[in-house]
Amino acid sequence: MVSIRRIIFPGLLPSFIKIRYYRWFKGAKIGKGSKISIFSYVKSPNISIGINCKIGIMTFIETVKEVKLGNRVKINMQTSIRTGILHIGDDTEIMDNVRIGGILTHKSSLLIGKQVGIFPYSYINPSYEIIIEDGVGIGGRSHLFTHGGWHSALDGYPIKYAPIIIKTKAWLAWRVTVVPGITIGEGSIVQADSLVTKDIPPFHYARGNPILISKFKIFDHNNEKKISIIKETWENFFEYQKFIGKKIELFEENELQISYKMQFKKNKETFLVFWYDDHTEKYIDWRKNNQFDKEKIIVMFLDKKIFNELSDEFKTKKYSYFIIEDLKIYGRNEINGELQEFFKRYWINFEFKNHP
Repeated sequence: MVSIRRIIFPGLLPSFIKIRYYRWFKGAKIGKGSKISIFSYVKSPNISIGINCKIGIMTFIETVKEVKLGNRVKINMQTSIRTGILHIGDDTEIMDNVRIGGILTHKSSLLIGKQVGIFPYSYINPSYEIIIEDGVGIGGRSHLFTHGGWHSALDGYPIKYAPIIIKTKAWLAWRVTVVPGITIGEGSIVQADSLVTKDIPPFHYARGNPILISKFKIFDHNNEKKISIIKETWENFFEYQKFIGKKIELFEENELQISYKMQFKKNKETFLVFWYDDHTEKYIDWRKNNQFDKEKIIVMFLDKKIFNELSDEFKTKKYSYFIIEDLKIYGRNEINGELQEFFKRYWINFEFKNHP
């Protein structure tokens, strides 16, 4: 049950004061850049929140045992969460008006991986354990139930409590209902308005009520196709930046790379380079002929070969590298988070890593 008292205090406190309150008086570990909005609160004996997390307005989180949020987690406005244990991995977003709760048991927990998206107006019932692995998408107005029943078990009616597991990169479209005891396999897709009453194997397509399941084929793109997809996504990113008022110009394009110069703040520019050749020497020569000493640089490679062969002089703080092969980002600057978010529009989910 939502606590009116906690909405008032500490809910009314400004975020920076509220975070200090949780750190000093509740023993919470809260990372740099995280915010807990007005009228929101977190109640748990163990609170751990990573860097740059955002908890939206009128959002309430209550657990019996612990809350553990990774880095850059977003829990948007008017969302409520009540369970035994809550774990959420890096770069996951729970959108507006999601309800997580129900009957509380000794097995109540919600364990969510990295880069998961849970869309608006979904209802998740973690009376028993729910595991949502990395890269899962759960469409809006979907319902996950770990318990079911109404009539008395003494009268012979069925009562069921059982966990739900949704494996890596599975996708549930809008208005999907999942009943207790279900496992949805890795990479599987569930069509909108489906009722999932039996397990779905990995890389299968499920649809309807009653549920029908069939296998689908995944196409493995060659480098030429990947380059085409990335170039198109870059063009859309730069067109969007122009649309919102940023200054963009094509710097250079040839058989090795395409690069742009972009003004992201007043008197500040960055260069963004998509290097699709695989020869390290050519990249180093190109960089030496194009000095960017005073600028922030973002470079995207198809694989880690060139990145691994670069010397440390190319891995300072001003450089940031996107590696398509393993979808990792090495290094940070002011613009790479924005580029990461844009690629998510095409479900290309890069993950931040530190320079090795």
